Amino acid sequence: MELTAENTLKVFQKYFKRALLMLTMIFAVNIAFAGCDMCNLYLGLHPNQTKNSISLRYRFSIYESTKAHVHSGTSHSSITGTEWRTFQTMEVWSQWRIGRKIQLMFLFPYSMNSIENKGLVLDSYNHLGDIQGIVRYQLYRSDAEKHSYIHRIVIGAGIKAPTGLSSSLSNEGNLDPHIQTGTGSWDFLSNFGYLLKYKQWGVNQEVLFKINGVNKQSYQFANRFSSTTTIYYSIEKKDISVMPSIGTSIEYANQDKDHGANQSTTNGKAVYLIPGIDIYYKKLNWNISYQKPIIENLRDVSMKNDYRWLLGMGVAF
Repeated sequence: MELTAENTLKVFQKYFKRALLMLTMIFAVNIAFAGCDMCNLYLGLHPNQTKNSISLRYRFSIYESTKAHVHSGTSHSSITGTEWRTFQTMEVWSQWRIGRKIQLMFLFPYSMNSIENKGLVLDSYNHLGDIQGIVRYQLYRSDAEKHSYIHRIVIGAGIKAPTGLSSSLSNEGNLDPHIQTGTGSWDFLSNFGYLLKYKQWGVNQEVLFKINGVNKQSYQFANRFSSTTTIYYSIEKKDISVMPSIGTSIEYANQDKDHGANQSTTNGKAVYLIPGIDIYYKKLNWNISYQKPIIENLRDVSMKNDYRWLLGMGVAF
């Protein structure tokens, strides 16, 4: 076969799909969760928005603490100095459509969490986590042929199952629920999405509320609320679409409870600035986004959220 640009692209697509399906099978056996909500929901009108899709995503976030973490009155470590908490997640993210109005979404992550001090890994947690799923229903969509703009409203509800570990001990024997690969509780999700698009411009709004249950250790993570607003511009040429975007996200949670008692050094609120870009070529897509806190008020004053990254690639079918 003559090696042309078109043939090279066909070979790439063939092996990309095989690799993605193989990774999906691997993660379907070892599914994990790193304490994240059903984040990065996207409702935008992209080229593959009416198709089923499956993506492989990598998420990275890091927290800096000026003192050793304390849980239930016990210090996590006797080592002093800055402590780093790193959360890495490889996840399979899938979207399935039933008709024109119903969309099923599933999240299958594998977590790699660690606590470090002066280059020394104090604790490491790599394991199965909590599976999440949500069903979304399109309440309304304007007729693009009758208007110069498009707007759409979607609502959703879902569940998070306690398939991950929530009782792993640190090397010093302490139990820290925030570094576990799962919460150990059945949690419920609700979602509202709104999209407004005019020509190449679009505004996407996603609101997520999560109600958390109590796990076997009698620990209950606080209910969580997040709202993400994204403005994007679509640049289209033949089979390629490039969508640069800028957005903000607000996250808020009250205090966790341990045996019914409020944990005064947990949760808080934060506002993130989120630049990103999505690229679509026929059935393939790539995306990257960076999240930087611009306003932060965590109850644990010694803890600082530095930044988050998300990288992904997927295929529609």
